[in-house]
Amino acid sequence: MHTMVLRGAVLANTDISSQMKTGFDQFIEKSGIDQGSIGTLLKVIGGAVLLICVGLLVLRKWAPNTQIGQSIQQGVGGAALVAVIAGLVVGVLLIAPKTVGGFLVQVGGKFAGFVLDILAKIFNFSY
Repeated sequence: MHTMVLRGAVLANTDISSQMKTGFDQFIEKSGIDQGSIGTLLKVIGGAVLLICVGLLVLRKWAPNTQIGQSIQQGVGGAALVAVIAGLVVGVLLIAPKTVGGFLVQVGGKFAGFVLDILAKIFNFSY
């Protein structure tokens, strides 16, 4: 555990990210998601999701006059394109859950630590 020092003020403990990563790694190992038949099935599903999303992006780029290309290009507020990008992230997460999931958990942990640092300074507590 360590503390952050900013302009002489010690912020709250910032070890949340590594604790979340450790917990996620233990979950992946004990659940068997990364290995065996479940891992293989998830990799196949992730590959299919990636192929569909990349295919939709290719249609958007090289066949924008088709009905699918237009719906992705002119989706409601860009929601269709956001859904395709979210599908890409999910596909990669299904293929490599330990690597990509660990990264996403650490990013979420950094954000949670940042919010808790602010709350710790406002309400004068330590965690």
